[in-house]
Amino acid sequence: MISDPWFYLLSIPALLLTNISKGGFGLGLGVIAVPLMALRLSVPEVVTLLLPILCLTDLVTLWEYRGQWSWPLLRIMIPAALVGIGFGALAIHRLPETWLRLGIGIISIDFVRRR
Repeated sequence: MISDPWFYLLSIPALLLTNISKGGFGLGLGVIAVPLMALRLSVPEVVTLLLPILCLTDLVTLWEYRGQWSWPLLRIMIPAALVGIGFGALAIHRLPETWLRLGIGIISIDFVRRR
């Protein structure tokens, strides 16, 4: 159990923004969840906490849009997603914490820059 109050002060708003953003109302603010939570926990711990929540919200979304998929697009996206998942799994187990934090920071800044 995590007993650090700062973790909860940062994580609860981050998770709320993530879920609101996944619903289409958060203007992309969900991207700040991992950096905010990584201020108090290690990156592997943050990923371990966020992944089940994000997977559950994705399953709800898939159910809502069932039957409305673009099969030609999925034929491109699914293999690309599997490659990305593979690289991510290798990175989280092999890269030092400092490199993971740097990667999250660069990706977050790039995401904001593109908006």
